[in-house]
Amino acid sequence: SMDCHEDFSRWFRDPQYLRDSITPRFEGVALSLIDDGAEVIVTACAAFSALTLSGYARISSTEVPVIEAVHAAGHMARTLGTMYRRYGISTSKQHTFKGIAPDLVKQFLPSSASP
Repeated sequence: SMDCHEDFSRWFRDPQYLRDSITPRFEGVALSLIDDGAEVIVTACAAFSALTLSGYARISSTEVPVIEAVHAAGHMARTLGTMYRRYGISTSKQHTFKGIAPDLVKQFLPSSASP
């Protein structure tokens, strides 16, 4: 995690700040993930769409792509819509997913959390 506690709107308003302050911190975290074996970086915060909008798509000096989750989700929604319109394929309506077993959830969440 980059541990960012700031006004994210600045990332969109100030390309110089994004390039000089945010991108190096992002790359530092990404490079440590790559050292751990990551082959793609997927962002998990909409603020990182500022990177995509500025043309940033690959970790410097690597071939590791950066996938920005908000844009990826938008493309996935578009694809699902196209599949429905063209082929009648939609998300499952079978309701077979019953959630994660409570004993498995307890392994990953603190005891105060409920499944």
